[in-house]
Amino acid sequence: MRQLFQARSVLVALALGLLSCAAASAAPITLIFTGTLSVVDAVLSPTFSLGQAWSMTMVFDSATPPFFDNGVVAQYAGSSASANVTAGAYVATIDPLAAGKPGSLSVQNGDNVFGDALSVSALALVGAKVGGKMPGWASVFLFDLPGTAISDLSLPTSIDLTKFSSGGIFSIEFGDICNYDPGPNNNFPTAGCNFPASVGGTVDSVTVNAGGSIPEPGTLVLLGLGILGIGASRRRTA
Repeated sequence: MRQLFQARSVLVALALGLLSCAAASAAPITLIFTGTLSVVDAVLSPTFSLGQAWSMTMVFDSATPPFFDNGVVAQYAGSSASANVTAGAYVATIDPLAAGKPGSLSVQNGDNVFGDALSVSALALVGAKVGGKMPGWASVFLFDLPGTAISDLSLPTSIDLTKFSSGGIFSIEFGDICNYDPGPNNNFPTAGCNFPASVGGTVDSVTVNAGGSIPEPGTLVLLGLGILGIGASRRRTA
């Protein structure tokens, strides 16, 4: 009877560990855009120059539903962890303490009526001043007029850049101090902002990494207890 009780306890611990792993594990989707600068406002030179390589990385949680979805456009909030923007030697990151959501992704599945579009924005950037101006936000915009590039409104797990008829556009906006007003969707700076300077470029590649889940510490503890219970049960049986 004691052995049966021990076996049941071990099975319960393992089951709780597996359930916790399924419920608590992260499901990150990382989007990495790269390209080349083709437009640089004079005030931002020589920090930026034509032909410099740029990149933007954003992380999203596939387990989080969109905070806006009207059947044609869906908007997702981004994670501030490991999100960054680079151009040449310049690096900017997202301010996780900024009001509103520090990053967003919009998917438009408009077919051949409105076209398909993918817009990714890194808001509330933190980085060095350039030409006396602060970084505001960076964005990537992909558009396909025939409406064949996007099939649904879920977070993309793969992106084929060749399917977007209008290619892609990248930009970083620089300006004066901005008071971030979250606005009706709590996701975009709308008040007190002045961004008269920018750099822009083409989108040359897109990489999507749908990473595997990582169990949280509590999950590992439960699984460990289950494994220890199996070992103890075997020793007592022997």
